[in-house]
Amino acid sequence: MDSFTPIIQRDPVLCMNAGNEIIQMLIRMNDPIVFQAILSILYVQSLLMGKYPVNNEEMNLFNESLYQLIVMGMSDLLENITK
Repeated sequence: MDSFTPIIQRDPVLCMNAGNEIIQMLIRMNDPIVFQAILSILYVQSLLMGKYPVNNEEMNLFNESLYQLIVMGMSDLLENITK
């Protein structure tokens, strides 16, 4: 009968190493949009590296976050070129 015990599915939890250089920079981040984008990318990347399944919602989160960072970076680059 133990084989019929329901398995409780838990959402993955992202744990970060506070001593990591990237995490240190993230902690000091003042821009909430960039912070959220980087955190989302780290979350999905962690799922992928841990060989967890990634659903469409998570992949869309990853793609949208990466898109935001690319657009922001290109905007900054173009701003500096035109100065």
